[in-house]
Amino acid sequence: MLPGTLAPRQQEHLVHLAGWMPFEQAAQMLATLLGILSTAETARRLTEHMGAYMEVAQTAEAEMAALVFGKVIGPSRADD
Repeated sequence: MLPGTLAPRQQEHLVHLAGWMPFEQAAQMLATLLGILSTAETARRLTEHMGAYMEVAQTAEAEMAALVFGKVIGPSRADD
């Protein structure tokens, strides 16, 4: 994930929490559960970064599936 004061696993926890609740509450929950101080801005930044990463990954996966399965399963051009 992104460099900063949170360890990678802590960043993962914060992003997971922020997917379920507002950023401010996610930061507070991280402090309550693990004693790790963070801010709503950090939760927002990390969550948006991970969302952008997931969008790229899903798009690449969908494009690869279209290439693989489109050629293997789809109709051939000769059938048109």
